[in-house]
Amino acid sequence: ATYVMTYTATVAGRYALVVELAGVPLAAVPTNFTVLVAAGSVFPPACILQPNSTQLTTAVAGRVVEFRITARDRHGNLNDQDVVTFALTVQGPPRAQDTYPVVRSNDDGTYTAQFLPLQTGTY
Repeated sequence: ATYVMTYTATVAGRYALVVELAGVPLAAVPTNFTVLVAAGSVFPPACILQPNSTQLTTAVAGRVVEFRITARDRHGNLNDQDVVTFALTVQGPPRAQDTYPVVRSNDDGTYTAQFLPLQTGTY
């Protein structure tokens, strides 16, 4: 008889595949058979925005503000395989122009974004 097995992994990582019939391992399956499950595509609602220190909540006009974005898939796994382009807009106070932060990949699933507020006020 032929059996078909499916499993949907939601956590990225390395899995050992063990195949048994009535508690006895099958001879045709190597004992060190592993499956590597990679993260899925970047899912924007699961990505995380993190300030570097208190800069994101308190900044000084004329000083660069830096924060980090962590790319995650729909299950919350870190996606460090794909390089994506995050488009950010920081809306400033009245009479201030919108700012478009520079975002660079850290090549580890995180991205560093920087912007320079030039006027005082809430952004």
